[in-house]
Amino acid sequence: MRKLLCMLLCALLLLPAPGAAEDTATIDSAELMARQTSGNTALRAAAAMAVNGPAPFFLTEEQWATLSAVTPGLTVEGTYTLSRFTDSFGDSMLRVYLKRDGETLSTLRLNGRGDSFLLWGDALGDTLLSLPRDTEALLRGKYLTLSGWQGVLCRDAGLLWNLLGGDRDWPGLFRAAAEVFSAEDSWRAEVDAAMEKYLAHLSSWLQEQSSIRVERDDAGGLRSVVTLKADRAACAGEAVALLELFARDTALQELLRQHMTAEEAAAYLEPGMTRLFASVLRALPNGEGIYLERVYAAGGEMERLTLTLALTDELSLTLRQEGDSWVLSLPFLTLTGSGDSRHGWQGRFSLAYDDALYNGSYQLFAAMDKTYTDASSGTRQRRQDGMLTLIVTPDEGEDFPAQLLTATLSARAGETNKDAASWRLELDWQETGGGAQIRLMLQAATGDLLRQTEAEGEPLALAELNEDVRAALWDAAVAHFLRVLGIAGE
Repeated sequence: MRKLLCMLLCALLLLPAPGAAEDTATIDSAELMARQTSGNTALRAAAAMAVNGPAPFFLTEEQWATLSAVTPGLTVEGTYTLSRFTDSFGDSMLRVYLKRDGETLSTLRLNGRGDSFLLWGDALGDTLLSLPRDTEALLRGKYLTLSGWQGVLCRDAGLLWNLLGGDRDWPGLFRAAAEVFSAEDSWRAEVDAAMEKYLAHLSSWLQEQSSIRVERDDAGGLRSVVTLKADRAACAGEAVALLELFARDTALQELLRQHMTAEEAAAYLEPGMTRLFASVLRALPNGEGIYLERVYAAGGEMERLTLTLALTDELSLTLRQEGDSWVLSLPFLTLTGSGDSRHGWQGRFSLAYDDALYNGSYQLFAAMDKTYTDASSGTRQRRQDGMLTLIVTPDEGEDFPAQLLTATLSARAGETNKDAASWRLELDWQETGGGAQIRLMLQAATGDLLRQTEAEGEPLALAELNEDVRAALWDAAVAHFLRVLGIAGE
């Protein structure tokens, strides 16, 4: 839980809905907001929740009563700015406000400057915390696209993962993977080129494990059946072969070292460690591995696909697809479905959870309009709207209610890319037939740049604090929020 606070702070940077259009004539509001927020423009966001009706099936009466008492008039608001002015180039500021009926209950502040963040607020008392910051991806180009902001968030999340103890027992790959995800295009191009021989090796192995046969269909026509089958020992053998190839590939190792810490490189790139990984793979117990069958008609189109992947002895995944119908099976979940993006999807589900089995059907429809320019109001404005509807219906005799989820998105932007942009998302969930209702409202807009306020006091480096001090800070922050929400002691 202690990791969640910093992760949520970074998540505010991604509040706009996904979008990646590059044509400035039709660029959507989310992409426009991402570009504007990457320099000298403020992003303002707010979230609110409303609940109504009796307690839903997944909460107790006491939990629902607490939620019903807390949410009226409560909003979480945030502002973010990034400067590209000469005297403050790269400085950033994030403010998160907890408010009720317009009155501020609590404030959290995060300033970014150089290679560090400063975090403070009333939930932390007099403590001013210092956290590491990486601006390489943030300031790489003249502006950030929405995918660029995702890279920034991913890289910062990787730093925080290490900082908050995610890799203390063993240097995991999350931090390095996050940095690789947001690495510069030229470096990734070099890695892609270096990976070609591994892909060729894997492709050759897949062909060795595959067979093809020709058979007649029910109408007497010919069709081809391509089958790939490999047990766990064969898969482990190929993994060992790739590891041995990697152990001799000093060029690729040097590329990876550029985005790894010394501890990560020692754990994953040293020859002794690759031999250890290979020995573990060879010692794996044999069993089912992968089975893939694809059936092609005479014209080359695929008629049917069957995939079985045994992840462990207890966990396997099976996927069957024929036309626009499919079945996905896991030990705890079975989903069947059919349909397309034009007419929607429908099917059945069976979910095993907490020693209970839930069975029912679903209907899903989603649509997102393209951005268009509306001049009907006398001013030219770019508009984009979207919607989603999900209906879940239990089988007869099930002890959970029918449910309806709807989502509506409304995005607006001015005619030019310098004009302000905004979006609003409303999520409505309800138990049909007069049951519980929950509404979540999210909105964001760009506006004028805000002046950065300075932190006061001597910062403490979070990385240097021991676990007891960190736990005390976290417990005090949680107690503070419970107190200002009026639920202290819950």
